Amino acid sequence: YLHEVCSPSVIHRDIKSANILLDAELNPRLSDCGFAAFYQ
Repeated sequence: YLHEVCSPSVIHRDIKSANILLDAELNPRLSDCGFAAFYQ
């Protein structure tokens, strides 16, 4: 799950190294949420 503390939960479904970006403080951020789905 992504964001399992929210309701409904989010499933990314396309996690790969190319979709993980780093912000200015080197925190990982997921991109390309085109295949994301809500899970109940």
